[in-house]
Amino acid sequence: MKSNIAGLVAVGLLAGPLTADAALITRQFEFSSTAGALQFGPNIGSFTYDDSVAPPAGGYVNAVGLFSDLDVSFDAFSFDETTANSGWLLFDPGAVLREAHFGNNCFAGGCGVNSGSQHWWIRVGVPGTVNDFAYSGYNGEQGFQQTFANRLIPRDVPEPGSLALLGLGLVGLGLRGRRSAN
Repeated sequence: MKSNIAGLVAVGLLAGPLTADAALITRQFEFSSTAGALQFGPNIGSFTYDDSVAPPAGGYVNAVGLFSDLDVSFDAFSFDETTANSGWLLFDPGAVLREAHFGNNCFAGGCGVNSGSQHWWIRVGVPGTVNDFAYSGYNGEQGFQQTFANRLIPRDVPEPGSLALLGLGLVGLGLRGRRSAN
């Protein structure tokens, strides 16, 4: 009886990670600038968002503060989630990220570049979508590049709780098998 209960608990712990409702998803992207005074790259950046914000039917999520982590650097400038963030994310049906628009001067639904200020924004997407980089005030120049070198690289990061449940389930199955052998 104890063996059966331990086996059911172990199977439950193994199934737990498969049914997690939300997870933090990290995406990497590569971009470069080859025109004007601001030339760099290719650079690798990344952002992390909670996939629970994605509408199941797809569509835009217009909001700032969607990133729990952000790492963007170009030329001699670096930004994180405290100095830059989201304007919107676009999802395909099934909650698959299609595009992200972010920068250091964003509002719900977009990002802006104001002349005379150090502003920038990037729109990155999966292959086949438009990719833009706009900036003002960096290296004394304002610029805009469309279809710059870019790859939105999926980098799913497993939820730590899910990994712990998986490990506990495997340990439980191992102990059950060991007891059955004795």
